[in-house]
Amino acid sequence: AASLSSANARLNQPALAVREFVVRRQGGLTAPEAPLERWLQRNPNEGVVLHALAEHRLSQGRMKDALELYRRLLDRQPRDAVALNNAAWASATRGDADALA
Repeated sequence: AASLSSANARLNQPALAVREFVVRRQGGLTAPEAPLERWLQRNPNEGVVLHALAEHRLSQGRMKDALELYRRLLDRQPRDAVALNNAAWASATRGDADALA
């Protein structure tokens, strides 16, 4: 994970941030999502990273956080079928009245 973090800092590629997240998660490291959050602080509109973090939040059961991320993604890519589906599911899971709107 350290070498990926170093490469990500040098090359500034969203795929490396996602890959570092995957390695950290598979390795059972604390806060595996840290590289995604760092990336989004610098590049808040990056769709690949938004997707990865939103899906991670879903897997953690953090529906409100996941929904916020999916809404950010949908503001930029309103026809993203995965984001639409997952946002609707997170919203319905939370019991939101507008889940299907």
